[in-house]
Amino acid sequence: MKVWFDLAREMESRPGVISVSTYPMQPWLDVEEGGWASLVYTDNDPQLADELAKELTRCVWDLRHDLMKFDSIPVAEAVSRADAASRGIVVLSDTGDSVAGGSAGDSVIILAEMIRQQVEGVCLVPLVDEPAALAAAEAGEGARLELRLGRAADRRWGDPISADVEVLRVTDGAMATVPGLESHSQGTSALVRIGNVLVGLSQHRNRGAMHPEFWDHFGVDATDREAVRTVVVKTASNFQYFADLTEELIRVDTPGHTQSRVTDFDWKRLPRPIFPLDADAALDFD
Repeated sequence: MKVWFDLAREMESRPGVISVSTYPMQPWLDVEEGGWASLVYTDNDPQLADELAKELTRCVWDLRHDLMKFDSIPVAEAVSRADAASRGIVVLSDTGDSVAGGSAGDSVIILAEMIRQQVEGVCLVPLVDEPAALAAAEAGEGARLELRLGRAADRRWGDPISADVEVLRVTDGAMATVPGLESHSQGTSALVRIGNVLVGLSQHRNRGAMHPEFWDHFGVDATDREAVRTVVVKTASNFQYFADLTEELIRVDTPGHTQSRVTDFDWKRLPRPIFPLDADAALDFD
């Protein structure tokens, strides 16, 4: 993608060019206006603008197969690889349950696998689950109880699980100021423990869990490479907040509204043909 972006910036240095913009589309939007676009402003030279817009379009079209590179790995393999790492922090990207991309943040497929494998390293897993967060808060710190976890909002992509948990911390969800996140309301929140897995339960969906500060407000230092082995992030792309701390990033092939396997969705509104859904899609300026 950077090749395309860099070309736009280079074009802006050419004579007569005022502004060049690239408009990729989030890949999970089933809308009639679906597609990518290039927009060029020139100093009263429509022909030049048209030529540059087409140049940008040809560039990204030629990159289309590179942009479809799939590097996510199965859940069991991802959990095992992270737990076997010599040290943390290994970030597991829950690609199918990206909160910033529109998913509910309530998938427990990675959590269930961690429990099944009885991971040895400490793992941090965020989960948007209003009933579980409220139940843990009501039980209070130090309580032990059986909780139904996950899929509180979206049952299309899987089922909830049941687990015996210990409530470590209950909060109102208020976090310290987070760079790049002007507002975040996660409501009643609770930190619960299942073996070596710490689950951060939130009442409301928000982007706060992509930041180490989410764990700070539970009293957990997510930046401690010696104490923490694995951190799950509910995002398919926003890894930058853990970038300076990460020993390894593993994209996990998880199902959901933001999954990488776009050909598996039941598309109804997109204009057709369109790449990569149609093998015969071609570039046509007419």
